[in-house]
Amino acid sequence: VKKLDSRITYYRSGPASYIDEFGKVVLVGDNTPRFDHDPVTGECLGLLFEESRTNKISNAHAYSPTGSGAVESHTGDTKSPDGEYNAKKITGGASGGNYNEGVSTEGVFSVFIKAGSTNYVQIQGSGVGMNNSSCGPYTNNTVINLSTGAFTVNQNGFTAKEYENGWWRCSVKYTTNSSYQGTSWSIYCLDSSSPSADTIDYSEHCYAWGQVYEVGGFITSYIPTNGTSATRGRDDLE
Repeated sequence: VKKLDSRITYYRSGPASYIDEFGKVVLVGDNTPRFDHDPVTGECLGLLFEESRTNKISNAHAYSPTGSGAVESHTGDTKSPDGEYNAKKITGGASGGNYNEGVSTEGVFSVFIKAGSTNYVQIQGSGVGMNNSSCGPYTNNTVINLSTGAFTVNQNGFTAKEYENGWWRCSVKYTTNSSYQGTSWSIYCLDSSSPSADTIDYSEHCYAWGQVYEVGGFITSYIPTNGTSATRGRDDLE
């Protein structure tokens, strides 16, 4: 029935999210039980229990244009995974929010991406932190076909999980090395007919939403932020 027994008390602090039966990312606050679902089939996966995690990217929807690129905020072209019109429309290329991940640290970066005029998008890390990590910054490339979720190039080891309305949550786990200053991930739109890594097509566009960088060995549910990092507390019952 997706409802806790009245004899059970649930605790959790901080902003959090879950997937409802319609595949939508639902954002909730403190002490709200989360009954998670498969984002495509709608199958109920039960009460969601997770460890505490912090999204170190202070503005989850932050993107700045690179080169001749352009970024449109709150585009009306498509609904975001949360059902609102707050995604970024990226034309050409854009860089994501920065974060400091620390030395010798295992963590996961993730972002929701959707095809626009092109299905092919490159995801590339940058910054001193990435120069000293197992992923590498500029020499290792990732290119995803957003019509299928398949990677045509995947030197970083990304994975992609399908969501409703054409969205894919792309993520990569990596461990930093002995020095860092910070890291961000850029999104580049590629030629829809002849995609090639590192060749930005400034006439093409795609959509992005919900960046997360969390310290840990595996991805967890989306953690919203708006101007500062945010911590989702551990789920507890008594």
